[in-house]
Amino acid sequence: MYKYEKIVIGFDQSYTNTGISIAADGELKKVGSTNYYKGVGKSKTAKRNYIREITRKILSQNIDKAKKVVIYVERIRTFSTGGQKDSYGLKPGYIKMTGALVACIVDVAAEFGVKVYSVDTRSWKAQIVGTAKNKTEDKKLETYYFVKDLGFDMSFKNKLGNTKYDDDACDSACIALYGFLPRSKQKLLLEE
Repeated sequence: MYKYEKIVIGFDQSYTNTGISIAADGELKKVGSTNYYKGVGKSKTAKRNYIREITRKILSQNIDKAKKVVIYVERIRTFSTGGQKDSYGLKPGYIKMTGALVACIVDVAAEFGVKVYSVDTRSWKAQIVGTAKNKTEDKKLETYYFVKDLGFDMSFKNKLGNTKYDDDACDSACIALYGFLPRSKQKLLLEE
């Protein structure tokens, strides 16, 4: 017998810090992120291997807990927020490297028979946070406050004693929750 009907694992993937969160039946269960620089190595290959390990571990721990387990990743952006092509977003290296990171997640998920969908940033922000436009001066705080209100404070002090916010973890939490919206409100692409 399963504990949950559905588990969604949300990824906000990048080579600097990948947010990974788990939601079950519409409720956040875990919110967190990687820290690539603690024993992982700085190469992109090492980071992809680490994401493979983490994905495999999360799936092995959760696959038998729900009737349905699915992964949502943030879709690779191909344009700036203004809708215009930008010089940094469309560099072939960016697309290739980010695509490789998503492929790692997809390949591990396939081992478990789990589907992976990509989610458009503007869609999950509008549907989960309430708007795709930033209300605060610091756009990273939008999802932080939303996730904090759900009981997950993702702030921390850096070495200088300044307060920082793990926006990657917060974004992944919102992506995981997006999986519980009615299908008509979701904009998904199956990643294979």
